[in-house]
Amino acid sequence: MQSLIIFILSTAGLTWILCDSSLFKPFRELISKKYLFNKNVIISFLDGILNCHGCCGFWAGLVCYPFLHEIQPVWVLFGFSGSFSALILIALYNMIKRVK
Repeated sequence: MQSLIIFILSTAGLTWILCDSSLFKPFRELISKKYLFNKNVIISFLDGILNCHGCCGFWAGLVCYPFLHEIQPVWVLFGFSGSFSALILIALYNMIKRVK
């Protein structure tokens, strides 16, 4: 249970850092500008990940999973759970932020 909570929080945190924080804002803007002028597959992929919490949460879950468990074939399920948990926690955070 403890590792699941750590996984959810780390996945949501990584997703927030990549998609919303000012730390990665210059990188997101650079990728978005490149995407406007160059429809490269890799640039398109990165632009999609950095602008979608669900997409970023999936990959964040895949990145966080090996740090908490041994790598097994079930890692894809952790990617999806990471995506879901990131979406839920980011939505809750945005709701709280709007109320203030």
